[in-house]
Amino acid sequence: MDPVEGEIILFQKPPFTNKLLFWNLPDPTEEDPSSSFLAEILESLFSEYGLLYNFRMYQNKTSQGALKNVVYVHYFSSIAAKRAQLELNGYKLGNYRMKVSTVPEKKNMNQNFELPHHQCIELANYYLGFNGWSSSVVDFETLEEISQNPETREFSFKFRYVVRHLLKDGRQVDGTGEAFEIGPDKDKVISQSKKKALTNARKDAFKKIIIIVLKSGKIAFHMIGNGLPASYLLNDGNDEERTLVFESHANEQIWNNLDVESEGFDILVSNFFFTISSLENWKMNRGVED
Repeated sequence: MDPVEGEIILFQKPPFTNKLLFWNLPDPTEEDPSSSFLAEILESLFSEYGLLYNFRMYQNKTSQGALKNVVYVHYFSSIAAKRAQLELNGYKLGNYRMKVSTVPEKKNMNQNFELPHHQCIELANYYLGFNGWSSSVVDFETLEEISQNPETREFSFKFRYVVRHLLKDGRQVDGTGEAFEIGPDKDKVISQSKKKALTNARKDAFKKIIIIVLKSGKIAFHMIGNGLPASYLLNDGNDEERTLVFESHANEQIWNNLDVESEGFDILVSNFFFTISSLENWKMNRGVED
């Protein structure tokens, strides 16, 4: 069986290697000085290749003082980024042919992998489908009753939620979130604590879902955190109907202590080839060191 190319996508900020720079674009015009109409066209075009984590258009001044448009596009998927780079380099837009390149990663920059809640939902809807998952509260608890500091007159409150994400196929994963709030408004402190705890619980559950994407577009999911074994059969879609068995028969420890060179890694992925960027991103998120 030949290796099947694919990648791991996590509910976190995608790797920097998925970021592209586009230039040689139409210039700002009197009719569209901020290039907002152009930005809408480009964002729609880039979205055809995959879900965007970020899209930003800038206007840079040349040495002659002319304004030039440049666009930064950051994909969740490294496969999508590579395909966009390959197919859109030289793409004709009006009288211009777009140019594209990867963006060099800045060294020693502080990386925050946390993904905002609304983007977790976008990612889930994109790969699981709008009707492919649901979320519900399974438990909640007041950790610290509302109290007021006699000196500052401020109120404090701490709350905890446990939520469950349920996939259409019946698999489920739980997440826990806490939040402590302090402020002068009693009702606002309570409501903000509960709201943030719920958001944190949902994000925690999302972090336990691993999206596995084959280059052919086939998708599978691996759930971690609940100690449940998983086995999935993937078809890469060619005429020979080659398949890949992605399985974990040990326990969550495999995922927590996985190393690229380890024997466990070879057993786990079988003939599955992960793109380097997604693998490195996964390792950093799980705290695995080379």
